[in-house]
Amino acid sequence: MDVLDQEYKKGKYQEEKAETRRLPSSDMLWHFNVNSFVRQMRGMYGKIGVLRKGDKGEIVRELNIRLSGFGGNIPTDEFTDRTVAIVKQFQRDYMKIAPTGEVGRDELKAIDDFSEKYDISDEFWGQIKCSCVSKGETKWNKLRNKTELNNCDGFGDHTGIGAYRENKPKSEGFHMYEYPGIHRSLLFAVKALQFYLSKQTTYKLDHVSSGYRCRFKNYKTTNHQGKAIDLQFSKGDWKIRNAKKKNVIPLRSIRDDFYVKYLGAQEEWTDTNKFSIEPIGLEYHSGGELRYDRTFSWIHMDVRRFESIYLVDDYFCKNSNSLNKKSMLSGEYEKSSSESSTNSEERIDPAILSPSDSIIEFIKDWEKFKPNVYNDSNGYATIGYGHLIKRDNLEDIIIPQEFSNGLTEIEATKLLTKDIKKFELALKRDVKVKLHQREFDALIDLLYNCGEYFLARGKAPRLYSALKEKRYNDAATEFLDIENKTRRKQNYEIFTKGNYDSTH
Repeated sequence: MDVLDQEYKKGKYQEEKAETRRLPSSDMLWHFNVNSFVRQMRGMYGKIGVLRKGDKGEIVRELNIRLSGFGGNIPTDEFTDRTVAIVKQFQRDYMKIAPTGEVGRDELKAIDDFSEKYDISDEFWGQIKCSCVSKGETKWNKLRNKTELNNCDGFGDHTGIGAYRENKPKSEGFHMYEYPGIHRSLLFAVKALQFYLSKQTTYKLDHVSSGYRCRFKNYKTTNHQGKAIDLQFSKGDWKIRNAKKKNVIPLRSIRDDFYVKYLGAQEEWTDTNKFSIEPIGLEYHSGGELRYDRTFSWIHMDVRRFESIYLVDDYFCKNSNSLNKKSMLSGEYEKSSSESSTNSEERIDPAILSPSDSIIEFIKDWEKFKPNVYNDSNGYATIGYGHLIKRDNLEDIIIPQEFSNGLTEIEATKLLTKDIKKFELALKRDVKVKLHQREFDALIDLLYNCGEYFLARGKAPRLYSALKEKRYNDAATEFLDIENKTRRKQNYEIFTKGNYDSTH
């Protein structure tokens, strides 16, 4: 028997009768308003608690945008491994605390502090805005090769969506859309760059040499229509300017020691969903003209390799208010379940969508890599990831030279990507209603598997009709009545939930 039991047995502790308390009769009463208290707590701590891997919602998207310069990220509403990495870098470098990869009130407060302390100055905003001199005038422009009224408001005129440079690939690098501002992730990366530069004394960011350039600036490139920013620097008292060979070494040092190391940028445009840096070097064409596809006194960074879903209008801004938006502690940003998050994203014009990496991997898993020519299920000569060579048996054809020695997986993937482009164009031709990325992807696989004219020629009339009438749930159900049931069931899962499981 322990001490407490002994005391009870001795009667030392007697059960006390609870005292009945009455409200005082005075009119001067203090009331506890539960609703007011909840609103206040939401304002102080947000509606979200601790954010960690797997969470979704608007608050996560803001997190991914505002910390994009701490290792690089895309404006997804999912708390991914990349989110964990940028949070850890921010905690380690800016907050000077042990990195956990999770976000609570202290982190949100620190993000607000960082954003304000390293904000884009009014001077920089003046340099970012388009400096075309023909506003309000009718002028010819080189990019679209026609005469038009210049309605640029400092950030283009929001036209050209789905149009690409003539005789160029239909990719973002040649997309002639004048986005409504500069991409927010890009400018938050500039904030991070300013932070890291403040920790040393060798290099200094001087100014923006090129921000937004509408088509009336008469360049042939489209990157600066909201997707790129060029910055110029000094090394000590030396301003890195003009076409000089000696500029190359310090520029490459800034690139490697800041852009690549801290911002997570890549050299050139190899991978999707990363900041990209234009090659640095002073080079000349064979005729002696200076090459401007290299940078020799500035550093160019852009988001042209972001997937289309991360280049929607909402991610672009024209001033500090639209860049910074509300405080992370304002309680205005929601965390949501994965289902509500998936369903709450706005559908966008399919003209600016492109097949995601997820659907390409899905198709690869279904088609399976075969290095040598084989007959597919229809008896047609095929190679790689289902690339159709000819609608004949391989024994009845002469195998083209390019396939005679087989393909590597890399070669087959490039061929697949090229093949998918045909089905992408077919989908954009036949479907004009707005789509989620996942819906676009599911339809891409349907056409890839069933043929580019599958919808246009009435092979799935109920699905096509439902799409045209924006009855998306009905369209999803129609996948289940189309041939190849297992694959169509997975298309349904992609279309409705973004589940790219290709197990079969």
